[in-house]
Amino acid sequence: MASDVPTIAVLLAEGDHPPAGLQAIAAEATVVPARTADELERVIGQAEVLVVFDFRTTALRQVWAAARRLRWIRAAAAYQAAYSLTDHRPGRSTSSVHAG
Repeated sequence: MASDVPTIAVLLAEGDHPPAGLQAIAAEATVVPARTADELERVIGQAEVLVVFDFRTTALRQVWAAARRLRWIRAAAAYQAAYSLTDHRPGRSTSSVHAG
């Protein structure tokens, strides 16, 4: 997946589809949906952006160590404390924060 365009990983609940608006940026970024820890693990190492829609999964915690290129995380919810990962990576959090 290495290319000149950024990779956006989209963490969804099983059976969910990415919001239609994300496909509007297909020319600017590679959008990769993930619904399981295995799917997320395949993309998280290349992802520069992570958009989280599934707040009940433990997939992100399972693959967090592989998120080496991640620069931006967006949790699409009013209650974002469920994905507070600042204890795992100093200076990074889930509330639409640029980590670069």
